[in-house]
Amino acid sequence: MKLLTINQARAIWLFTLSDLNPRGRTSEKSALIEIGNRYKFAVSPNQVDLVVAREKNQPLKYLQGSYAPRKGEAVTIDLLLYRDGIVADTRSTTEDSHAFIDDLLTWAHSEFGLLPHEDIVRNKYSVSDVHVSSEYSLSVLHPKLANFSKAITGSARIPGADFELGAIGFWPEQKLPYQPIPFRFERAEGYPFSEKRYYSQAPMDTDSHLSLLDKLEALLR
Repeated sequence: MKLLTINQARAIWLFTLSDLNPRGRTSEKSALIEIGNRYKFAVSPNQVDLVVAREKNQPLKYLQGSYAPRKGEAVTIDLLLYRDGIVADTRSTTEDSHAFIDDLLTWAHSEFGLLPHEDIVRNKYSVSDVHVSSEYSLSVLHPKLANFSKAITGSARIPGADFELGAIGFWPEQKLPYQPIPFRFERAEGYPFSEKRYYSQAPMDTDSHLSLLDKLEALLR
């Protein structure tokens, strides 16, 4: 499949954030300011945001920052700080998003004397969100589904509205401690079928996601 755009490449690190600073020796206000300065965030939380986040259990938001991976040009980064972890978003790759969190926590250890994150982080996850194009339709997966699409078209009786199979999804077990998102592949909403544009979201790194989409296209072929 042809990649059209990466909407989101998300890294999720789960751990208790306060464990980085067990004795409270670092000024949270100072740390908040320095994080914003280091990565040139256009939007950074202030002291009021910190109070609200504590009271309502909401994340602290840093938006439109800049991070330069060791390999490649600088990318735009968004950062969310939760009580139980960190979320970072880029539109390049999940590899860059994970590298950013590692850079952030390594710098915070050196700058503020926080504990090394290697001993604290419990789990790391990825989410990939993309638009791609494909010459093939999902309706070829099974003739019974194609016939059912025709039945929908006939029953709806809407002039010009020919229905076809537009989405498939693969769901994980729903009773996991961390609930991964389903794997989704579907027609991109708001685009005519003629543009052959598809949306897909997956609980994995960007490269693995794109590789699986190529395998799916081989099935459709």
